[in-house]
Amino acid sequence: MSFLNLKAVRRVVFAGALFFLLTRAGLAQVDGGFGPGFAGQPPVGRAHGMTPQINKVLTRMLAVYQEARSYKDDARVSVRQGSGRVAQTTEMPSSVVFRRPNLLRVVGGAQSIVSDGQTLQVVLDRLRQYTSGPSPESLHMEHVRFGAPGGGLDEGYPEVLEFLIGSDVYERWAARVAKISIDAEQAEVDGHACHVIRYNTVYKASIAMYIDAARSLLLRCDIDATATMQAPGSPSGPTDQSEKQTVEVRYDLFPVEINAETPEALFAVVAPKDMTLVSSFQTQPYSLSGDDGAPEMEAPAVEPEALNGAQAAEPGLEWVGRALPKIDGVDLLGEPFEPETLNGKTALVFFWSPDSGPDSLVAIHMVQRVTRKFTHDPGVAFLSVSTKADQPNVVKNLLRAKQATYPTVLDNHGLTSQAFGLQGLPMYFVVSPDGVVRHVLYGGDPEMEDSLVEKIKQTHASGSQSRRTH
Repeated sequence: MSFLNLKAVRRVVFAGALFFLLTRAGLAQVDGGFGPGFAGQPPVGRAHGMTPQINKVLTRMLAVYQEARSYKDDARVSVRQGSGRVAQTTEMPSSVVFRRPNLLRVVGGAQSIVSDGQTLQVVLDRLRQYTSGPSPESLHMEHVRFGAPGGGLDEGYPEVLEFLIGSDVYERWAARVAKISIDAEQAEVDGHACHVIRYNTVYKASIAMYIDAARSLLLRCDIDATATMQAPGSPSGPTDQSEKQTVEVRYDLFPVEINAETPEALFAVVAPKDMTLVSSFQTQPYSLSGDDGAPEMEAPAVEPEALNGAQAAEPGLEWVGRALPKIDGVDLLGEPFEPETLNGKTALVFFWSPDSGPDSLVAIHMVQRVTRKFTHDPGVAFLSVSTKADQPNVVKNLLRAKQATYPTVLDNHGLTSQAFGLQGLPMYFVVSPDGVVRHVLYGGDPEMEDSLVEKIKQTHASGSQSRRTH
């Protein structure tokens, strides 16, 4: 796990860029890796406060991962970023499935890494590109190299995939720890009693690891990277100090399965449609320096479908002109959602989560106001998709409190969120009657209401004209 410079995030794409570097799929490449992403010799930690108890908990945990025959989690990443009085929260699904020696599926946001034992494939939905090469006989980190500059264990952040297939894991992590302690009382996560180990990295990030006391598995990780944004010599800072800036991350990995049966179907490699096969990805997708004069990203090896300037500058624009992905989930009564209900209609599909802060709450009510503009037009449909499928009662209560009357789908195991490659919450997709995405918007600003109404009207008018023409 790693993170972007706050100024760079604001300048490029808040949620997409930040999550892009936070998730375990990061920017990977086959055969070869990237540099550390910052100049100078990184500081070495001394791990003040290390005790035999902490050492025992950590070494036991790492041994479980290193010896595991198989591993599977169903993680979720929540990123809360503040600038002054404004805060935005992004929530994304993420998962790792692994079976020794060389079966792997890593999914995080709009990117994935898959190895079926014969082929190793890396897909970056955002760039509409993928790489493909032979799987090694045994997977190691040099085969699946992360492109998040300065991230992972080398910056002191826990990283499950490195736990599983990395080398010198404890030594590399400990070298970046400045101060460490363990809570006197255990905490409960997903019904499991957990040791809580808190530490500060040499780059001044504050981290809390929740480790299952019985199984020695990492179930949760909380990161406060605020101080790191201003730390001289850190890979991401210092930043503009004109406003108070904060970055907080919660990484929930549960449910976690260890040494369980993992069907080979989970590792199937399927060449993605409408993507370009490249020999390697761009090595610098986003500037991390915060310097507006930073060099532009390098051209990919093959670039017929590379993002244009507007698509790189705004989240979700890569979807414009493409067919709406399948929406997979159940409604609030538990019945499977029928995507055909949107066929032939102009639709607003928006994603939100109870965990994504006030922006989603604003969006729920704002979309309800937008629906009133089209009450008497059966050719316009509205659909909300909640990424929080495991708490239907929470979703129902929020919708009831906001007097939302439009249909809502509970995302099925994050499949729809992954298909859309969500770059932040809430996100809105305006779809024409032929099922093609025409506009994408992001955020919870109430002033977006007029823009949403206008884009729906434009799309609906264009769709009506197209039907008359044909």
